[in-house]
Amino acid sequence: MRPASPPAFAPLTSRALIRAVLAMGAVVLLSNILVQYPINDWLTWGAFSYPL
Repeated sequence: MRPASPPAFAPLTSRALIRAVLAMGAVVLLSNILVQYPINDWLTWGAFSYPL
């Protein structure tokens, strides 16, 4: 049995986690606002801002 490998990334600090959560919330909020503005009959600006 091989020993466990070390984690690939360092754990997030509380401050970094809060920043990441707020940034994701801002992107989702912006996308929900932009979905109201159509580009054509089947596409809105929200499609370009929503995260994959």
